[in-house]
Amino acid sequence: MSRVSTPLSDAACLAALRSCRLFESLRPDDLRRIADFARLRRVARGEFLFREGEPTLGFYIVRSGTIHVHRIGPDGPEKGIHLFRAGESLAEATLAEGLGYPSHACAVEPSMVVFVPRGPTCRGYTEPAVPARRLRECPVGNRLRPYRLSRRQRPKT
Repeated sequence: MSRVSTPLSDAACLAALRSCRLFESLRPDDLRRIADFARLRRVARGEFLFREGEPTLGFYIVRSGTIHVHRIGPDGPEKGIHLFRAGESLAEATLAEGLGYPSHACAVEPSMVVFVPRGPTCRGYTEPAVPARRLRECPVGNRLRPYRLSRRQRPKT
């Protein structure tokens, strides 16, 4: 997961942070500090951002494309949780819980995401950049609506 250090990627990273509801109340200086350690990442169709049970390394903001978050039941069928699109963040609640990723996240199409790592986000600066209280209040519950992907939309795994 490397970050290309160019003015374009820095601007894209900052724009993605601004578009995310989680950061809407932050001052521009705080957003720039977060953008300093956030990484812009291209994700190919079918590539996983994370898998269920892996330790939480951070969370993601979708810049472009679509990310399919799902679980696989004990008897095998996949259950879709949500399709995340541009401007939406995913896995932010796992920072406050610290229990690892509760599901799989896979790109349905070529996508661009911003990865915000756990350590610097939770530590913050003079004030926490993303307070734990705010992370616990993330609107995750309203995303937990089952859905089905068509065969064409399903990533090859």
